[in-house]
Amino acid sequence: MHLIRTLVLPCLLLQPMLVVAQPSDPAPGPPATQTAATAADPRDETLTLDRVMDQVVVAHPSVMAARIRAFASGLGKQAAEYGLYPSVQSDMARGGGGAQNSLLRLTQPVYSFGRLSSAIDAAGAREQVALFQIGEAIVQVQVSLIEIMEPLGDRIYRATF
Repeated sequence: MHLIRTLVLPCLLLQPMLVVAQPSDPAPGPPATQTAATAADPRDETLTLDRVMDQVVVAHPSVMAARIRAFASGLGKQAAEYGLYPSVQSDMARGGGGAQNSLLRLTQPVYSFGRLSSAIDAAGAREQVALFQIGEAIVQVQVSLIEIMEPLGDRIYRATF
């Protein structure tokens, strides 16, 4: 049901604007020159199936979610890489008699028995999976859109003649 709301409704709203491009012979006579006054307004452009598909894919929630997951997994890889760098910790405590004790600690991982490198590799693998999921989401949306548009294609084609 969610798929129908996210794909069918926009397609039905865009249906009157869709035009199947047909090859046409150029008009006889000299080529027309286009001035600023006669330039086509970008809002008057007709939508082709490619443009509709691009717009639906960019705005589709599953594609956006896949892109956000890929971004988050990239940040996870960066966080894993930061484990290789030194870290600074500070502690402050108030002792008896109002004295303050402070401790500043600098730690550098010297050898972690592969823990850090395996964490980086795992985060990189998760990032690659998330990037492939973007492509998978795009293909799923395109297939759904084609399945929806296929029955409409004949009516649109017939309406242009």
